[in-house]
Amino acid sequence: MNNAVAFVLVRNGRVLMEQTPTDHKLYRGEWAIPSGRIEAGETSAYALHREMAEELTCEPMAFVALPALDCTGEGCERTFTVKPYLVHTWMGTPPKIGGDGACLAWRTVSEAMSSPIAQVRMMVAAALPASALVSSAYPS
Repeated sequence: MNNAVAFVLVRNGRVLMEQTPTDHKLYRGEWAIPSGRIEAGETSAYALHREMAEELTCEPMAFVALPALDCTGEGCERTFTVKPYLVHTWMGTPPKIGGDGACLAWRTVSEAMSSPIAQVRMMVAAALPASALVSSAYPS
């Protein structure tokens, strides 16, 4: 089974999302949470650091694990688990184009929650309460 790590970044009430390529097998052109594969022998936290560096040229400084999601369904060639993290502090500025060439943008929570991708809605819903707790604990 292949696993993936996803990184939910929330800033000023907006969620960082990436637009999937138009040739993506499942989600052609849809907005998703940035993610990447967990390589053999990696922990999910190590993969988070590596993937954020590769995709966003950022380093996660403070993060919390969100509930893992099993991904199956129509069009899936395989079952895999996504291990999402809410990254509430990071070093660096995410670019407009990610490491894999995907467009990146800060989307509103309502835009994120209207995604046709169920896993996106579940990750954002899980991240919002944790994000509010972090924001109130660490006022800017």
